[in-house]
Amino acid sequence: MTDIPTIHLWEFAPSPHLGNVLAGMASRGFPARYVVHSEAYENRKSEGWIRPEFRGVEIVLARGPDEILSLIAHSQSDDIHICVGLRGNEYVRDVAASLRKAGRRFWVFMEAVNERRWWSALKRPLYHWLFARNRPWLEGILAAGAATPKWVVSRGVPEERVFDFAYFLNANQRAPSPTRRSDSNFRLLYAGKLIPRKRVHLIIEGLKELPAHVTLEIVGDGPSREQIEAQAKVNAPGRVTFYGTRPMPEVSNLMASADCLVLPSDHDGWGAVISEALLVGTRVVCSDRCGASIVVAASGAGHVFDTFTDGACTTALQGEVKRGPANTADRGQLADWALCLTETAGAAYLEALIAHVRKGAPRPPPPWNAPVCSMHATLN
Repeated sequence: MTDIPTIHLWEFAPSPHLGNVLAGMASRGFPARYVVHSEAYENRKSEGWIRPEFRGVEIVLARGPDEILSLIAHSQSDDIHICVGLRGNEYVRDVAASLRKAGRRFWVFMEAVNERRWWSALKRPLYHWLFARNRPWLEGILAAGAATPKWVVSRGVPEERVFDFAYFLNANQRAPSPTRRSDSNFRLLYAGKLIPRKRVHLIIEGLKELPAHVTLEIVGDGPSREQIEAQAKVNAPGRVTFYGTRPMPEVSNLMASADCLVLPSDHDGWGAVISEALLVGTRVVCSDRCGASIVVAASGAGHVFDTFTDGACTTALQGEVKRGPANTADRGQLADWALCLTETAGAAYLEALIAHVRKGAPRPPPPWNAPVCSMHATLN
């Protein structure tokens, strides 16, 4: 075994979320390779995503089974391979098949599985089969989302190989301290696609029950926009502002000026906007079907409401408005706590997980349940 294995992250295209933890591993002295099929997700460009530079990370293109197999064959036997999913697209299926063929151990990163449709019941036996098929080669499952670890264990993966994980962000992308506007409004913010799954209508319905000084800012676009705009005109005239799609840095600035981010989705694998909001000291209200609800609960700042209880979103919003805007000290304290969601904490945690699995080091708690400074486990 070499002293420091190379980390290979296999994904269809670079993600500004998963790429950060890879950059964090590079900063800790690990050779890091992001192996992708495409240089960018085309649909993400239209949503305002900007791919950051992942310092110290080599971006490698592998556009077919032959190239994938060749890269695996030329890697060291003790290298770390992390496959983003097992079935989400043809690329990750090819990667998993190639890793098995080469007899290489690998990790799998996965979010909460969407089971909203009637046919979703088929996913449970499908994943049971997928995990069983890959079990001889699986080193661990990096399970992002409040309910994901238990769901994975229920599909037959040993509990000792399933670990809480997250989308870890770049702390350097944090917005500057917010400048409060001249009015005294309590600002709610929604950032994301305008699609039925996100249930933005619940926020607007909640506005009817909230004081007139509570306003809503909506960042994003999608097929539900016209319907949501019409609802806003009827239920909350003059209190909802639509910004459309904006670049990520601008969204961060809007988050830093908001009093509360709201994400009422009936499914979100993680919900990276939640992490982004916490990092700028903004409280969060979200449903318990958002994967990142686990960090909202751990932060003690905001509310997690039951997804399918009538009026639960409104009640949670009423609680936040009653608390009032956070002062500068409170925002700073929350932003400091949220450093556990950055690439630095994520990379230290991943290194500790590798040491646990490969060298029998103690199993580390996820960063949001332990001080970041406690992450000292290494492979050395």
